[in-house]
Amino acid sequence: RSPWPPELWPAVRRIAWCESRLDPLAVGDQGRAWGLTQVRIDAHPDLHAAYNLLNVDDNLSAAWIIYLRAGRNFTPWACATEYLEHQP
Repeated sequence: RSPWPPELWPAVRRIAWCESRLDPLAVGDQGRAWGLTQVRIDAHPDLHAAYNLLNVDDNLSAAWIIYLRAGRNFTPWACATEYLEHQP
């Protein structure tokens, strides 16, 4: 159900844990970061308009687009980037 390739699932799971503690209904950063991967609605208004970011499948799809736009890396997720750097 997710566009993420299986080899990236461990990293995506760590990001989701770091960003939302795996809560698909999480809203943080003063209401600007939504869902499992905390997609910033102010930074990605097009994705906010196209996806229900509080739905797991939609949030993962939007996060995949963000990952691709970032050159196939996790730099848009500052918390997750720090977390991934300290993981084996």
